[in-house]
Amino acid sequence: MPPPPAPAPAPAPAATAAPAPSTSTVTATGPGTATATATATATATATVTAVAPAPAAAPAPGAPPAPAATPGAPTATPGVIKLTPTQASIGAKDPNAYDGPALLFDKKKARVGVYAGFGVAYTPMLQRDGAVLSGELALLVDHRLSLGLAAAAFTRTPQGPMNAAGEEQEYLASYGGLAMRYAVYAKDFPVYLSFGAIFGGGAVALVKELREEDFDDENYDGEEFDENDVEAVEPFMVVQPEVFLHVNATRWLRFGVGGGYRFASAVPRFGYDRQTMGGAVLGGNIQLGWL
Repeated sequence: MPPPPAPAPAPAPAATAAPAPSTSTVTATGPGTATATATATATATATVTAVAPAPAAAPAPGAPPAPAATPGAPTATPGVIKLTPTQASIGAKDPNAYDGPALLFDKKKARVGVYAGFGVAYTPMLQRDGAVLSGELALLVDHRLSLGLAAAAFTRTPQGPMNAAGEEQEYLASYGGLAMRYAVYAKDFPVYLSFGAIFGGGAVALVKELREEDFDDENYDGEEFDENDVEAVEPFMVVQPEVFLHVNATRWLRFGVGGGYRFASAVPRFGYDRQTMGGAVLGGNIQLGWL
């Protein structure tokens, strides 16, 4: 038969405390972090009722004994909150962390792509208004810096002097070189600018003019020119700075529109000075590859 319940303890008389300032302190600590202490002070009137603690109830017959405390087990410390390293690192900022613009040469592994581009642009050259057809093959580093090769050919072929055999001749011009560009873009905006230049050279050739009847000749071997058709070739130097506006249609396709100016040396043998060899270049291009 279970023992009768113990009688409830009589409440102690209530005591009223006079107003007095009270101070509470909470300390948070964690491995590798600073200790933060917050202190709050308030004045209040408190009514305290003392209640005697109830005696522990006797265990029921046959019930298993309560487990004993394990030696060395962590015990709660009043007023102290311990944080794990993960919790302590949340919101922490490395004072040595770099927060400036994106770096061209960063420690992280560079992302490298490749693309091929084709373009057409208006330009004056050889005292004629015409167009240049261009091509470019380049590596793209971190979506910004491109290094590659570019080439362009002028579509107009001005009339030249006749050769010794009395055959008509014409001038052909082309140029190319190292192409370097750097793109400036915002990650959330698909339209961006690139600034670059072509550094290289080209040549103007005086060659025999081909006519329709030349292609119908039974002796025509399919070659546009041979060494007997080239009268003379003169080189020139080129520097062509450019600015382009790009838009990425997909991860592997982008379009560009822009222009620049071709600074070129003179070709005095054929009567072309720097002004007739140079000129504005305005057009567009399409680029395919891993962008």
